[in-house]
Amino acid sequence: LLAPSPILYLSVTAIGYGNAIFGGATVSQVVTLRNTGGVALNVQNLFTVGDFVVTSACPGSLASGASCVINVLFGPLGIGRRTGELVLVTDAQGSPHRIVLSGTGCRWFSQAQSRFFLNMCGG
Repeated sequence: LLAPSPILYLSVTAIGYGNAIFGGATVSQVVTLRNTGGVALNVQNLFTVGDFVVTSACPGSLASGASCVINVLFGPLGIGRRTGELVLVTDAQGSPHRIVLSGTGCRWFSQAQSRFFLNMCGG
């Protein structure tokens, strides 16, 4: 007989943020983390790679059947396509768990003596 174990479920596998202005930030996107296993899930580490920031995260231990929300926002540090990931290190099978993140960094510009601003997002 197998002992119960934590089972990690994530609501998404990838998040696309679209265009965002260089130096600014987008609206945060929500990832739901659920423990569908028979014992508590321990979250040892949770971090982002690239131009993305975790603004709220889950507790260190998530009871069986419980869920929590992780908010991640995109703040481009350059122009053009930007990629990264949200990484969760847990005691569930398959750890570390990764969510692919992407967005495009843009900048505002205006022609001389124009009152109109355009944005350029690079390629």
